[in-house]
Amino acid sequence: MKGSNFCGLFDFIKGYWQLALAEECQEWHSYMTHRKVYTPRRVPQICTDAALFYQSTVQKCLEELLHKHLLVWIDDLLLYAHDASTYLVKLERLFELFNFLGFKLSPKKSSLSEREVRWCGKLINGDGVHHDPERIRALQAMP
Repeated sequence: MKGSNFCGLFDFIKGYWQLALAEECQEWHSYMTHRKVYTPRRVPQICTDAALFYQSTVQKCLEELLHKHLLVWIDDLLLYAHDASTYLVKLERLFELFNFLGFKLSPKKSSLSEREVRWCGKLINGDGVHHDPERIRALQAMP
């Protein structure tokens, strides 16, 4: 990540609901109310392994960029590159993958191009990955 002067942050809209639940698993996740039985067709967020399944699925889907120009933490993505031209090529490829896979992003929670970002509690810029000073101050202010 050190030397990556171009970063983009991306967040999926209702990420878990974007992944289909295998048909053979749907009945296992059914639940009953006084009105009827509901059978989900999408991955329910409340499942014990939903986060693990979601993380591993997204990583497999975006594998060609992973750890070279992309980091994934559940539904938060960080795209990075050393120079603008590489960043634009990788950004275009990421959008192609999103389009092919049908993944939807939250425009409000996404940022196309930044020199410095806060991601997963860290401050990331061309100098590398650092602790976020705001978080350090918050910890120091705790009683």
